[in-house]
Amino acid sequence: MRISRWVVLSFLAVALLGCTESPTEPPVHTSYDGGSYGLGVRIRNADGAPTLLRAEILVDGVLLANQSNTPVGSEILVSGTAAVLPLGPHVISIRIREQTVSPSPYVLTYLQITHSYYQNGVSSTPQSYSGPLSRSATLATGESISFETRTGF
Repeated sequence: MRISRWVVLSFLAVALLGCTESPTEPPVHTSYDGGSYGLGVRIRNADGAPTLLRAEILVDGVLLANQSNTPVGSEILVSGTAAVLPLGPHVISIRIREQTVSPSPYVLTYLQITHSYYQNGVSSTPQSYSGPLSRSATLATGESISFETRTGF
């Protein structure tokens, strides 16, 4: 009985494919025991006018930090930390709480984000981003410039 070479090769191919394992996906962290999230944003009046009295950072609509300018200035650095954020997308908003002229033109010029966590007593290497940011808007008192970011490892 003569077996076709193609039948033998097909059988070997199926046998070999059945014996190999597919690569596993890297683990995805779905929960944390704790950690922290830090955020800093520089906002300035686009015309350089001294209008900023107080600005706030909100994460997903929740106040993270506020910063006052005394005396009034043309720019302000607002920064704060909070408990670790859930994985996924988040909206960061910089809200003008007090200004001398409303509305006024503003630009976000710098962003720094640090996110670290620990799980089962083991700390992660903090993830961070810092660099220029270019978002602008003319804002009345109480209005915000917003952008999205993501957390996750």
